[in-house]
Amino acid sequence: ISKMLTMIRHHDDTYAYEPLTRRWSTPRLDYEQAPAHEKLDLHTRVAAASVRTAVITSLAAGILHHIPILNHTNQVVVHLTLPGRQQPPPRSQWENSILRYRYAVLPDTDICLIGGNRVTTLARTFTDICTINGELEGLAFLEAALHMGHSKQEFQAYIDRNDHRWGMVRAQKVLDQALYGIESVYETYARYIITTMLPALQVDPQAIIPIPSRWYYDGFSRRRVDLLIERFIIIEIDGRIKYQQSQDKLIEVLSDQVYREKHLIRHGYHVLRFAPWELKTLLIPTLTQTLGMLHCDHAPDVHLIPNLQAGHPSWDNRLAVA
Repeated sequence: ISKMLTMIRHHDDTYAYEPLTRRWSTPRLDYEQAPAHEKLDLHTRVAAASVRTAVITSLAAGILHHIPILNHTNQVVVHLTLPGRQQPPPRSQWENSILRYRYAVLPDTDICLIGGNRVTTLARTFTDICTINGELEGLAFLEAALHMGHSKQEFQAYIDRNDHRWGMVRAQKVLDQALYGIESVYETYARYIITTMLPALQVDPQAIIPIPSRWYYDGFSRRRVDLLIERFIIIEIDGRIKYQQSQDKLIEVLSDQVYREKHLIRHGYHVLRFAPWELKTLLIPTLTQTLGMLHCDHAPDVHLIPNLQAGHPSWDNRLAVA
């Protein structure tokens, strides 16, 4: 990755280098093998080093704000908007580039500086993502921002000030759905898929279930699960990082996982575990099949459902930055 992200000026050996803009290239083999999220990160860095007047917005702005993004459609284009009411350059100058200009009004109040780069403010970035990339991307970005300490009031104030602008109805819809305490964009993704494709199901994120302590007699720990479906199916989403540990640490992680699952099963829960890249194709078929095979007459009642609408939950010690 570090090799691919080392941007260099055009080289005489054009076959070995992939041109990104008129000034910047990158090693072609590394670039062709890179996944979409790495390409978007690279393109964002190129844009930050290249543009002077234009302002970086949408998913690329989210990257510069250091807010996690989902990018489930594998976008690699960096969107730019000119300040005020300026018109973009002729489409022929940029339509085949890694950069795309937007025809939009961008007041100075919607622009901030990050590391010397002109970027849309966090609230404007959220509304632009909703407009350009859709509700799911907007929801994932917003819940990631809330998890990092921001508040709904910060985004609501922006929408209220700009309710006459195009796209604010969609942004308001997304804001109304957003929850605090969601720790991963993939949790947002899974919840969105289920509530969209299987709307009749009860879906409770971050349900709290007491688990007996492995180390203290009569002790309990409050464990949270990613999603609780119909009060008895637990969905956990585990990325690679969880299992990229030293051997001793990995053994401890897996031992704790098995211990918790035994307790959950004993109380009548059923656990489904997915990797992030499995959600798109496997989540709904697996959940549908599981619901068809299992019948729960008496749902377990040892869990607690937290209120994630109003504010940061008790386990989140972040202070709102708005």
